[in-house]
Amino acid sequence: MGSDGGAKDLARVLRRPGFLNRKERYAPDYPQVQIVEFDSLRLSPFHRITGLVDARIAAEEAERKRRGEDAARTGDAARGAAARLLDWAANHAATGSRHNMALWVAGRLKAEGFAQWTASSVLREYARRVNTADSRQLDDGEMDDVVRYVWGTAP
Repeated sequence: MGSDGGAKDLARVLRRPGFLNRKERYAPDYPQVQIVEFDSLRLSPFHRITGLVDARIAAEEAERKRRGEDAARTGDAARGAAARLLDWAANHAATGSRHNMALWVAGRLKAEGFAQWTASSVLREYARRVNTADSRQLDDGEMDDVVRYVWGTAP
């Protein structure tokens, strides 16, 4: 119901009156839990409480489903963007500038938030597309080196 997600057990969720809240941020003057208001005639029927909980659970499940659908759409869009970038780079890579184009593609993928492993996969495909029989072959290792260089993880 919007509480601290790390506090799962009843003892932590409901501190009893008279006990201290010993979180570090309150030290050294730990506040003591007190009853601020009590009305024994104010009661909530169980069905009202379960109705509120059921509504909250349904809302959270709907939100999870929406996030999952958004993630799927985002993944589709990302794959489409990477494919378009790959197509463009392969179509515009002249034999003498294939390596420079690989550096540019890796930089664009990083700037767009793609994972390093995705960039390696895209660049390996790029190498396969731009290699010709009459030129020096770009290989997977070289493409991985390009990605590591751009991501700043080169040895």
